[in-house]
Amino acid sequence: MSSAPSITSMEVAVAYAEKGWRVIPNCRPGPDGSCLFGRHHKKPKLCGKTPLLGDCWQDKASSNTSIVTGWFRQWNGANIGILLENVLVVDPDTNEAQEEAWKLGLDGGLARYSRQKAYLFRRPSGCPIHNVIHWGQSGAIDILTNGQLIVYGTHGKGVPVFVEDPNGVLAPTTSDLYQAPDWAVEAVVKAEASTIVIDNIDHKGFPPVRLDDDSMEWWTGEQAVRNGDGDIDRSETLWTVGKKLFEAGANPQIIAEALRERDGTLGYDKYVDRKDDSEYWRIAQKVAPSTNERTPFDAQDTVRDFDDWPEALPAEALYGIAGEIVEAIDPHSEADPAAILTNVLVKAGNSLGAGPHAMAEGARHGTKINAVIVGVTSKARKGSADSRTAELFERVDPKWATENIEPGGLSSGEGLIWAVRDAITKMVRQKDGTYKEEVIDEGVADKRLLVIEEEFASTLKVMSREGNTLSPLIRRAWDKGNLNSLVKHNTTRATGAHISIIGHITKDELLRYLTDTELGNGFANRFLWIMAKRSKMLPHGGGDISWGNLVPRLREVLEKGKVMGRLERDGEANEAWEDVYGELSEGKPGLFGAVTARAEAQVLRLSVLYAVLDGSDVIRLPHLEAALAVWEYSEQSARCVFGDATGDPLADTIYRDLKASKPVGRTRSQLHALLGRHHKAARIDQALGLLLRARKARSEIQNTDGRPVELWYDI
Repeated sequence: MSSAPSITSMEVAVAYAEKGWRVIPNCRPGPDGSCLFGRHHKKPKLCGKTPLLGDCWQDKASSNTSIVTGWFRQWNGANIGILLENVLVVDPDTNEAQEEAWKLGLDGGLARYSRQKAYLFRRPSGCPIHNVIHWGQSGAIDILTNGQLIVYGTHGKGVPVFVEDPNGVLAPTTSDLYQAPDWAVEAVVKAEASTIVIDNIDHKGFPPVRLDDDSMEWWTGEQAVRNGDGDIDRSETLWTVGKKLFEAGANPQIIAEALRERDGTLGYDKYVDRKDDSEYWRIAQKVAPSTNERTPFDAQDTVRDFDDWPEALPAEALYGIAGEIVEAIDPHSEADPAAILTNVLVKAGNSLGAGPHAMAEGARHGTKINAVIVGVTSKARKGSADSRTAELFERVDPKWATENIEPGGLSSGEGLIWAVRDAITKMVRQKDGTYKEEVIDEGVADKRLLVIEEEFASTLKVMSREGNTLSPLIRRAWDKGNLNSLVKHNTTRATGAHISIIGHITKDELLRYLTDTELGNGFANRFLWIMAKRSKMLPHGGGDISWGNLVPRLREVLEKGKVMGRLERDGEANEAWEDVYGELSEGKPGLFGAVTARAEAQVLRLSVLYAVLDGSDVIRLPHLEAALAVWEYSEQSARCVFGDATGDPLADTIYRDLKASKPVGRTRSQLHALLGRHHKAARIDQALGLLLRARKARSEIQNTDGRPVELWYDI
């Protein structure tokens, strides 16, 4: 038997990343069996294979060596997992299962040593992605085609885990893997084919509305939200099931009844012992915008109308080459033109680097733009805007597109710093007693970094955890770009970082996870909020885009812009700026005001960007007008998401109900029932008083059967 290599987890993790494997840091048991990272696992066997990246860890897995190194500095000694992409693993759990698997054939399998050996193979084309658990006569052979495999560290029982060393290197390549044996592939194919497909939606226990494949996995329990210990978070999972039902057209009553059935059938038993269905109704009314009956809408999400949607993207926003790019992409993409334009601007601004900028009261405002694309549902084609614009930038600036874009990974401030870190040095004592500074890490020379976080809700949840430093570092990166860790003993720094962020999120997730803290500390107003929906249906994918001369033209203006310095407005633009400055800098109430409080700074940055993309080292009137048009759409989007919110969750819940029940009013008893009877009368009075002062609600006294009744209405 091979022996485990004597080397650090960081070195092994980086070796896997360099070979193209997407790496995941996992918790690790200590000598006494307790988790080295303080995770309290209800099931001890979970220690050692619980990802430290939180929710959506599969999307955050990375082969970027800078990101991976940052993780393993933060979680020193963590177990190393690899994402199973194009890989099939045969994992016998017992000696009997090992013998059975060998008789069937495991020749050429790359062994992963642990309590029992597992065998890595290359998954052939045509083999489904479908895990087969407890297979074979032994009932103990697992065949895995997705998820992760721990390849280095310590098993929960204290046994070392490592992959054999076939070529004298730390990590294998996929070329080291033999194709999976036929019997294992056949087992996966048969298991996938035997999966029940539910078509009859009227049968008891089947979903009350037609669900797509992803939503069906939530309905059947194949997908679930898991907490840091790897256990199912029953409350969050039921909330997600409710949201999936609403997106498919279910009304609140159907959602509540379905959640009660799922809670019991799937064994979650979160609320089954309650005396009534109030908790299911609470979830239903939270995921659905009203208590009115809804008509199911087309699965393509093109015919559904939404209240208070932003007006069409102003034509001025499509000025210059950015507008031409949108016009070239639009016929071939289902993405919203506003989302396409946002991707163009953020990517161009990051590619430019820190050179071009404007000054305002001593503050430098360059082309660093953060934006979050907000869809009402998961079908808003937010990713399509990214992929289509990525095609262009891979042609225009392939080095930047390859080396400076990170898909996800916004999980810790320390990891963010590490991706753009300065050189790390230390003073070493010489033989003559003097000290000499030596470089122990050369750092990152190119400080440009674009993070595309498709699960921005996960980022918001991570930031809410005590001690997480991501929020202040993102704010500092937007302001100046000089970053240092707030964690004791961590001296890693980054100066002159040019970090931009594009996030994807649904409206429900945004309202659910953006906390009062992040609204109050200025995190939210360092982003443009862009509402987006599917623009059209292209069943055949839209075809190839004809870029014409856009590639050389964009490359030329970006190269010219990189060496620019400070930009000033010309006289005409200055006059226009003076006219709009008062309105831009005027504070607005509520959550809407909190997320739009940096209007003048955002417009200034956008105007610099439009000028540079026009090949101009002066900000002219069309550049300012384009910037104002983008801000107008972003401001309307923010009003659509946050405009009715007061900042008090209880008041907002009451307001949504009053708005939905219009013209019928609500008594205090009805409101008390709506809120699950969990709030004292004084707390409800406080919320109603806030709505009254904000002129969002009014009350009337009416006589019913001779008794006065107070009714509350939406204004």
